[in-house]
Amino acid sequence: MLLKKVTIEKNSVLLKPLITNSDQCDELAIEIRSFILKEDYNKIVLDLTEQDFFNGIKISVLIATYHFIEFLNKKIHILVNNKEIKKHIENLEISNINVIYKQEKESALYNIA
Repeated sequence: MLLKKVTIEKNSVLLKPLITNSDQCDELAIEIRSFILKEDYNKIVLDLTEQDFFNGIKISVLIATYHFIEFLNKKIHILVNNKEIKKHIENLEISNINVIYKQEKESALYNIA
């Protein structure tokens, strides 16, 4: 298992990768996708704050794509540890994700849940 699940509220979940290794990035994306497909949560928060620059962007884009294909009108919330990661993901203009910079994390989790 490469992923830790923390229930925020009844229908909201926080997913936190347990690895930061680039070699397992694709496996992690597959596990997150499987979780999204199997579980029925209204709100999903993906905490990528411990991922490096490239993994943060790669995982965000893969998951946003999977999520968009399966759940057209739902958003996934992604926490990142770097303003540049947030900026680069937002520049891709992926409509189904909400990227939150780590320092905004406390208030963001309150507003999301």
